[in-house]
Amino acid sequence: MYSFHRDQASLDIYFERAKIAYERVFERLGIAGDTYYTLSDGAPYAKYGYEFQTALSIGEDLSYVCDEC
Repeated sequence: MYSFHRDQASLDIYFERAKIAYERVFERLGIAGDTYYTLSDGAPYAKYGYEFQTALSIGEDLSYVCDEC
């Protein structure tokens, strides 16, 4: 997702609002319990290197979930 902001504070506010909006979508779709907020590879230098991943029986990714974290 790309966005433009005047300063870091407005970016931080936008980021949290966008995250909450996505979480609401997952709730409405009934997949919130199987959706994880994860660190995204490819952007280790960025503060916002995150993504949502939903555990499904199909797909191309292999994800490990720690139930103790």
